[in-house]
Amino acid sequence: KTSMRSAARAWSLGLRQNQSVRRRQMANLVTIELEIRGMSCTRCAMTVEHALKGVSGVRKATVDLDSEWGMVTAEKWVTEEELVKAVEKAGYEGRIAQRAR
Repeated sequence: KTSMRSAARAWSLGLRQNQSVRRRQMANLVTIELEIRGMSCTRCAMTVEHALKGVSGVRKATVDLDSEWGMVTAEKWVTEEELVKAVEKAGYEGRIAQRAR
């Protein structure tokens, strides 16, 4: 029983350490939203998503066909211009989303 408790405690400690590492990594990331025009099908959205994921420093990219919206999680050093260029290179119109104020 003692070794099981020790193993559980070690696992719990490792889990907490991993969570703190993830939090530190998240502090170095930004979320950028894009408006994407010209998509007419699911394949189009997949093409744009693939193009965004191909930008160095991008950790996650999702594109929604119906709302013509994309959301990218990337390292802080990734520029908005790089993302827009990736969308345009894929054959679509992209711009940084303007939020209602």
